[in-house]
Amino acid sequence: MNTLHSNPKTKPVSGFKCALLIALMFSLPCAFTLHAQEMVAFDDENEMREVINTATTTAPAAALPADNNSPGGPFEKNMYTGIYFNPLGFVAIGPMLGAEFTFDRRFILDAHIRIPKFGIQTGTFAEGCGGETDFKGIGVGASVKYFFQIGNGGIYAGPTIEYSALKYKCDNHGKLSSDPYLNAETNVLIAAANIGYKFMFSSGFYLRAGGYFGTYKELTNIRDGEKYSPSTDPFYFFELGFGFAF
Repeated sequence: MNTLHSNPKTKPVSGFKCALLIALMFSLPCAFTLHAQEMVAFDDENEMREVINTATTTAPAAALPADNNSPGGPFEKNMYTGIYFNPLGFVAIGPMLGAEFTFDRRFILDAHIRIPKFGIQTGTFAEGCGGETDFKGIGVGASVKYFFQIGNGGIYAGPTIEYSALKYKCDNHGKLSSDPYLNAETNVLIAAANIGYKFMFSSGFYLRAGGYFGTYKELTNIRDGEKYSPSTDPFYFFELGFGFAF
């Protein structure tokens, strides 16, 4: 009879070890897959942070919308000041010097002075006097206007008021006197609409063309101490001037 003997060098593998080996075989691919997913997620997160940082650094901070209608220079500002001169007054009722303050590019506050002495038509304020000469005085006025910009220029319109105090010599109409002229004094209030067009340059230089249309009223009319009845008449005054904004 042959008796079977087991090889002492080989031992049977237990069931627990087999289960452990199988678990390890399946767990390694899973772990590798999870690690790869974590790396992909980490890369995606870094790319997202880079995109956010890039957008944050390249986005303009509080950028104002561009105004394609602005001629540039001081006229791009919401508020600017201009000084202007109207030499056309030399052939009318006196040259005008003024300053205008523009707010929000649309609203204009205007203040001016006028020198009647240098206007060849200033005598219209002494109508009926005749032979007026040696005018002295000044006109002071103000206006509020709306400015509608069109390209490099725009239309302005608004009410204007002016007060003028004049002293002058008046013809005594042939009366015998050692002085052929009488002292006269007239105070005038002007109420008119100022309408015109302003053309602007990027340097700040601008041109004005327009006029004043309304009425003037004599508040006082005194000739050599004698009071005359004040009159009210239509008024118009053209402007063709220039200015500089800053």
